[in-house]
Amino acid sequence: MADQYFLKAKEGLFCQADESLENLHYALSYDAEHAPANLLMGQIIAGQLGDWNQAAAFVNQALATRPDDFGTCLQAAWFWMGRLDLDRVDGLVQHLKTLDYAFWEEIHFLESRVAERKGDLKAARKAVKQARLQVAVQGGAQFLESEDNRLKAKQKLLNPKRKKGKGKSKKAKKRKKSD
Repeated sequence: MADQYFLKAKEGLFCQADESLENLHYALSYDAEHAPANLLMGQIIAGQLGDWNQAAAFVNQALATRPDDFGTCLQAAWFWMGRLDLDRVDGLVQHLKTLDYAFWEEIHFLESRVAERKGDLKAARKAVKQARLQVAVQGGAQFLESEDNRLKAKQKLLNPKRKKGKGKSKKAKKRKKSD
């Protein structure tokens, strides 16, 4: 029964958020440990109501129920990324790497976002390149290529390289020679 209410909630999510919340409450009343319902409830509460503390309780419940489920851990990591809790995201990324059933391109993409938030654009680009090596879908490869280009442009904006031969003006060089 919990699955049925969860699916109803998921179907109406974009047009009927109130009804989705009601269906999630029903789902969780049948099974308080229903991880997908807890995750979705946390995402709705954070995104629509802005109550991150209450949302975090639902996400934590989902993680406690299914700690070794790749999808649950990945969605929880993106939730914590939204809160900019980078230490928690790092911990989940390390855990994701230990799971048997892992989508490495997702893990590396998440790593790139964490590195970017920490200001390490070189590590972010490296992680995107690792994700590109793992991706099996053409659309995913194009997306990751555009991400790499975005990070490269950001890197250039933040760390412009000085051109050789530039620096002192010709007048300054002449003054130095005449001294």
